[in-house]
Amino acid sequence: MRSHELTLGRSFAVTVDHGDDFFPALADFCEKHNVRQGYIPGFIAGFRRVQIVGTCNTIDDPDAPVWDAVHLAGVEAFGGGTLA
Repeated sequence: MRSHELTLGRSFAVTVDHGDDFFPALADFCEKHNVRQGYIPGFIAGFRRVQIVGTCNTIDDPDAPVWDAVHLAGVEAFGGGTLA
């Protein structure tokens, strides 16, 4: 086993205001702060409307890309992610 302590770079806390569209707001944040890549260790979100790539139907080929989207309203989410 090998290990090494890492020193992390910049850290931000970001709040998207009520009524703002998430992805345009995220793109604006990244441009303003010159963020080109990163990770989101955790987030809590509430969405009035959201479109998620996925399906409620059985998938014929589980290895094929999913092209369907599910439209939902009143969604709360908790998770993490990456930016690239």
